[in-house]
Amino acid sequence: MRVERQTLIRSAATGQWKTRQETAFYASSVMLPAETFASAIRNHWAIENKNHWVRDVTLAEDASRIRVNPGIMARLVTAHPFSRQ
Repeated sequence: MRVERQTLIRSAATGQWKTRQETAFYASSVMLPAETFASAIRNHWAIENKNHWVRDVTLAEDASRIRVNPGIMARLVTAHPFSRQ
């Protein structure tokens, strides 16, 4: 399944929002109505966005000043046993 969508991305340098076009591909072994796939995709991203919001609020990830190799800190926070809910 191919999904085309418009998203907003905020520039860290200028603070301005910019629209961009994205295309995502999803593979499935079953044929279902488009509405069912759309619902599943929206539910997936709702969970992802909620998880990132909780992590940012509780761990202040967006406020982090780590700019060199920030992936290391993200992996440590994710791997920490107390970061799981």
